[in-house]
Amino acid sequence: MLRFLDDRHRLSFIPESKVRPGRTCGVFAIMKDQSKDRMIVDARPPNQAEETLSTWTRTLGTIEALEQIELAPSCNLELSGTDLCDYYYCYRVSAARASRNVLNMPLSHKAASQFSSYLRQSHQLPADQRVFPCISTLAMGDCQAVELGQCAHIKLGIIAGAFSPEELLYIHGRGPRGAIAAGVVIDDVLIAEQVPSSPLQNFTEGERRLALLCEEYLQRGLVPHPRKTFKRELATEVWGAAINGCSGVVRPSPKRVIPLMMLTSRLALLGFSTVALLQVISGSWISVLQTRRRMLCLLDHLYLAQQGRDLDDVVQLSPAAIAECWTLVSLAPMVVFNLRARSHDEVFMSDASEWGTAAVKAKTTQTFVQELHRHSLSRGTWGRLLSPWQCWLKSHDM
Repeated sequence: MLRFLDDRHRLSFIPESKVRPGRTCGVFAIMKDQSKDRMIVDARPPNQAEETLSTWTRTLGTIEALEQIELAPSCNLELSGTDLCDYYYCYRVSAARASRNVLNMPLSHKAASQFSSYLRQSHQLPADQRVFPCISTLAMGDCQAVELGQCAHIKLGIIAGAFSPEELLYIHGRGPRGAIAAGVVIDDVLIAEQVPSSPLQNFTEGERRLALLCEEYLQRGLVPHPRKTFKRELATEVWGAAINGCSGVVRPSPKRVIPLMMLTSRLALLGFSTVALLQVISGSWISVLQTRRRMLCLLDHLYLAQQGRDLDDVVQLSPAAIAECWTLVSLAPMVVFNLRARSHDEVFMSDASEWGTAAVKAKTTQTFVQELHRHSLSRGTWGRLLSPWQCWLKSHDM
């Protein structure tokens, strides 16, 4: 493994005296495809010594943001995008960053002498100390990797003119008002454009933007993945969702949902599970239900079954938890959003108290309603609702 890193200039060495006690890293692999594994650095010890930055992670693209687009009746949504090869491991980092991700693999000078990166540094390494190898690139597992990776990709896109900040789709943002909407998820970029359904244009603005971005990649030494690059597609799968730009239907990828439905139904039939498996299943359903966030209310008893238990504990599912499993399986085909749904040209307002309720409506323009919809309640608001007891206190001026 060290030889592989050394051949690709992603290895450096530091003397033992510069290694922080208890802050060294491990390495493991997860499957990428049938021919390759993905290297992950177990950086939990150094991660615990740092505050994780979160400024740029707030710009991560989401399907929820894409669903704010209201597709005009005369337009289709054409999708273009790409994925960068080995994005994290293309970074050049400082010596300080490399020494932060030091591997717990002490070597003698003789053992390290087989690596060219050691030979370049040997004059700086004390002969009376062992040396430790370091990951000399941005490591997957580093708690700042997503922040730095997202920041760099957003900056590249703006420099290239591929998108502007107002056109970005992101977690707490609002859908763009123009024809172009773009989103970045670390190494993955999507450019969606509303294009008149007829006549077909030979070359669209979205296609031009992607070409500008790919040119910027090449100048920076980055490689767009040839099999994951697509242009002007009316139907594609991206960010875990299947998007049809002609019908306007957005749904979770069937490749993920169908196996999850099968696994959940078998779990309901068995009636028993480990806590670790429940975590995987409930986490997977959260990912699926992001397409229709209000359906997250379906998850309750699967989480109650996990409370106060260890991962290896085997629990018997309650009748309510089993019913919840079947509800999720039954309603999974309904986790669909339609971008062609039109804003209604009326505004409704309601209010309620302990003694009564009231509702009013007013006719207005569709343009105004579309803009009003952009400012509707966003993620996180429902999590701050008062508990029943707090609600009772408030209603009694206590």
